[in-house]
Amino acid sequence: MSDLLVTLSLIPAIAKVLVAVLLRLLSAPFRSGSRAPDIYRDVGYTAIRTLLNSVTAAQERLSFVNPPTEKIYLEFCEKQGFQPDTEVISSTGTKLHWLGPKSAAKTILYFHGGGYARGCSMAHWTWLFELQNLLRRSGHDVSVAVLGYTRSTLAPYPTQLREAAESLNHVLGFKSPRDLVIGGDSAGGNLTMAIISHMLHPHPDTSIPHVFATTDASVVRNKGSDLIGTGVAHRWSAMFLGPHASDPYCEALKAPPEWFANLPVLTDRVLLWGGGGELLIDSICDLAKVLKGVIGDKLEFVEEPMAAHEAFIMDKALGYGTRGEKAEGTAVIEQWVGRQLSVS
Repeated sequence: MSDLLVTLSLIPAIAKVLVAVLLRLLSAPFRSGSRAPDIYRDVGYTAIRTLLNSVTAAQERLSFVNPPTEKIYLEFCEKQGFQPDTEVISSTGTKLHWLGPKSAAKTILYFHGGGYARGCSMAHWTWLFELQNLLRRSGHDVSVAVLGYTRSTLAPYPTQLREAAESLNHVLGFKSPRDLVIGGDSAGGNLTMAIISHMLHPHPDTSIPHVFATTDASVVRNKGSDLIGTGVAHRWSAMFLGPHASDPYCEALKAPPEWFANLPVLTDRVLLWGGGGELLIDSICDLAKVLKGVIGDKLEFVEEPMAAHEAFIMDKALGYGTRGEKAEGTAVIEQWVGRQLSVS
């Protein structure tokens, strides 16, 4: 199908969004059950959820629907008025995009969310830039390196794990492990767990350098309060896995009980955040129990009541925080990262 026909096929999806938003507004006074914390978020999440559930894989490959990470990064740098700094770190073209100087005392290696299918959004860049500035104002000399991994619309797993391992090896070439914080949101959080699994149990794919469907009750319970729907979750999961079966590297809860036993060798400080209103909160709670059994109180697990999937980033997309107010999730992450950066 030509790009023009794929583009025209977006019209029904846009119509669905308009109808869903109108029905959500009209039913708001009478509706019970799961919902976002306020009417603006509730309608915004409905629009996002309906659109993501309605578009196809072919539509998601359109650059204006799903712009690549580097394009958004360059637009963000121009908007903020600073020079972009992108490194090509492998022969296959893997790229790291920097916020702040590479010479900073500490670095956050960040894997962005988007179901592996979407690029790092403007909301992500805004949130990361503000987090970096908050940390710097607190006295931390810190930079952020964001991996521009290959989206699953172009290549399936384990491509993203290979690129994450390449990025970690690259940063460790000039940073001590004690000066590095690794993390991510959504798919990026999944990729963080995959890197931990790879370091503990090297992946059988030798091209990787050494260094999502669910039946949870929360999928039904929170279908009206999250911005992610089951349709897009299944589509993104299928694109990410491609011909491969799920395994402990891409789904941590599939790991046997002893899988993370040596986690304290790598780190004994982990932050896990989940929204009480998101589809995957039951799985996030199960993962917290697994990690708690390995590192005990060194795991800080925060479940924010009623919050949707990566709500602190989506607040940026919906225009919250323009007066300096800080999302609860952002405050938790800022405080935790600040404590880790203070450890010598």
